[in-house]
Amino acid sequence: MLWTLLLAAQATMALPPLGFLHGTSDCLYPVYGMRGNFLLGDPLPETVRSAATFGRLSVWKLPDAIRIWEEKTIAAPEGRAVFAWNGPSGMLVAWMKESRQMMRWAGGEGSFLALPAPVEDVTGMMFPAPGLLRMVWRVEDGLQVVNFSLDAERIVSREDVQGQQATLDSNGNVWRGDGADVSCGAQRWTLSEPLTEFSPLADGWVVLRTESAARVARCGEPELYHLPIPMP
Repeated sequence: MLWTLLLAAQATMALPPLGFLHGTSDCLYPVYGMRGNFLLGDPLPETVRSAATFGRLSVWKLPDAIRIWEEKTIAAPEGRAVFAWNGPSGMLVAWMKESRQMMRWAGGEGSFLALPAPVEDVTGMMFPAPGLLRMVWRVEDGLQVVNFSLDAERIVSREDVQGQQATLDSNGNVWRGDGADVSCGAQRWTLSEPLTEFSPLADGWVVLRTESAARVARCGEPELYHLPIPMP
């Protein structure tokens, strides 16, 4: 048993970090891996509500703050968050799920960002270019993919998204889920049971979570890779 645990620990350390995944007990686990080999690390402290990885940068959402690796802690509303990071501009944007607020930080300065429509939730976002935020959000009429100018604080383009669930991968592809059917535009899959949650990772990877299993996929590649998840 000890030998098995040591091998698992060595394999985890050898694989690149990709992001984080909520387990069945709501604990948050780091995800490591590359094509064909994905593993979970040890759970984060229970105080971490959500987290993301952007290259060498890790961001944690604590109960009432955001921690950027070990260097900085910023006050923020309570609850979970969805993050986007732009390295060239040094800008971090966070959507606060419970309070339905958008915040941004650049150059050490933080501010709330006014959205032009009542948004129920943001399920994914990324920077295709500095100053341009690409989001999938849920409004009263359904899901939409939106390109939003942070400089002008206005919508540049907006398009309805079909399906029950949707998110963005780190390359900007829109992922849609409708029951057991999942699509990213260039690729389609039918899972063995209905999708319960998307979890975007780094390098274009996305976890497709169902009630009893997790698969990792990347748009344009047909394979679905198994991700072991802890059971309660």
